Amino acid sequence: MTIISRTVAELVTPAVVATSARVDADDAALMAELPRLIAAARAQAEHITGRVYRRGVERVTLTGWPAASQVIPAPGPADVAVSYWDGADWITLTDDQAPQWVITDDGLGVRIAPAAGQSWPTLQDDALGRAVRVDVTVGPAVIDDVPACVVQYICASVAAWIDQPGAMAGRALDAHPLFARLLDAEWIAHA
Repeated sequence: MTIISRTVAELVTPAVVATSARVDADDAALMAELPRLIAAARAQAEHITGRVYRRGVERVTLTGWPAASQVIPAPGPADVAVSYWDGADWITLTDDQAPQWVITDDGLGVRIAPAAGQSWPTLQDDALGRAVRVDVTVGPAVIDDVPACVVQYICASVAAWIDQPGAMAGRALDAHPLFARLLDAEWIAHA
């Protein structure tokens, strides 16, 4: 899966984290570091839960049309667009050709099939062997749709890293095992 875009800002602003962690907003060096720490905590939350918390488009490139039983990995998909190589350019399926898609029972992917009464178009070879692109929109549409427990996890993680500078010394920001419990309601078993 390749990330094509991320359209929603980070879930928590540096100002919110600074207030939560009781950080002096006049400490320019620390305030400049907060966006990186926030991004790291969000990425950890996504890894722990198997979900995506920033709206974006992720792409899977296939060598042929997927079977109706094939699962395209995509945590919490909101939309699906399919394009194919016609020998000269990538063609996006139009509204009347738009594939049918369903979210898997575990919420970690989608299965797609041609629209009712349609069949997949004929594919041409791509020099790199890729012929079909499936773009899946994932993540909440607005930051307010992110569960409060995720925001709490981010604030708590960043506050702990700030409180224990040694945790940041190696640039490897380890997840706090107790804070991960904040995400229990969001956790999805990894396949």
